[in-house]
Amino acid sequence: MCKHRISLLGEYILLPFILDECYMEEGRNYIGRVNTTLLTEEPCAPWRSDHPEIRSLDHHQREALVGETYCRNFEGSNHTRPWCYTQSEKQEECAVQPCHKKKDEECFTGIGLNFRGFSQTTQCKEWTNATLANYNISLTDNQGLIGTRNCSNWQHVNMTSPWCINLDDQQAECDLSPCGFTRV
Repeated sequence: MCKHRISLLGEYILLPFILDECYMEEGRNYIGRVNTTLLTEEPCAPWRSDHPEIRSLDHHQREALVGETYCRNFEGSNHTRPWCYTQSEKQEECAVQPCHKKKDEECFTGIGLNFRGFSQTTQCKEWTNATLANYNISLTDNQGLIGTRNCSNWQHVNMTSPWCINLDDQQAECDLSPCGFTRV
């Protein structure tokens, strides 16, 4: 466990956080220590104060990040997961994995971007490479769905909750509730 400094009503306070090696949603709050890229497995280059993303941070955030090589995803970024600059100054998404829900979990947070479970009442077809390609879901984004009948969601698909392909080959929202709510 480590202490992480956050701003609360303009005051900086230290809060304990466990550094998870996974990210939620798009990884905007990811503070883990993964520092290699997903596709090329290159090490991340240190963040520099002249990187445009760094300039938009407040002084304390900049101070904490400059010189570090950890993957991050900043507000306003067009990335859908934590990323970094490589030694050749290319932006690449990182090898940090999304946090997966427990298999027995039957609710989702947000719009369900990290939900990888199944619905007891929605009948789904098995995910294949072809099915994913029909919805422009890359193989790096499939997050273990091939061969399963799980529900999921992706940022660019314009669904508001986890979904699957039903037995009629149609995109269908899964019969799931947001966490903290009960279906009536």
